Amino acid sequence: MNIVSRLDRTLFEPAVCVLKKGGKLDQVVEQMGIPLLEAPFQVAARPYVALPLRACRAARAFRPFRFDLWHSLPLQR
Repeated sequence: MNIVSRLDRTLFEPAVCVLKKGGKLDQVVEQMGIPLLEAPFQVAARPYVALPLRACRAARAFRPFRFDLWHSLPLQR
């Protein structure tokens, strides 16, 4: 939220993706007028030989948005 809230909206069109909607910040994001996407973007690293295929499949959900930049934070538990 810190990154998205500070972006210059005249230069950037941010979007936020979550694994599952229903979190505490969902309404805040939507009130800011930022698209909130729900998609399975996590990809298991192993087995390594099939990683590129799994990453490609996960990316399909985002291709229509034509994002120029992707920023991801590690999952907090």
